[in-house]
Amino acid sequence: MNVNIERQLKVYKEGTQKREILDYLKTGKSLNRGIAQYELLICEAPARISEMRKDGYDIVTKRVEYVKKNKKKKQVAIWSLKK
Repeated sequence: MNVNIERQLKVYKEGTQKREILDYLKTGKSLNRGIAQYELLICEAPARISEMRKDGYDIVTKRVEYVKKNKKKKQVAIWSLKK
């Protein structure tokens, strides 16, 4: 007997920060802290991403390193929904 059990994902209300992030990620785009802050007006995106993971959403983090103008290295987290 095969039993198919789908996990139930939490549904967020329209206009909440988590819903804004989820809608953005569902377009297939990746999100970073800068985009979250300036386009979505969400200051604490890492906290919302963490909460969304606890709610069952499979969000992947990719860390990218780049060199700033002052020659110092900086790591940036880029989030996307797992495909």
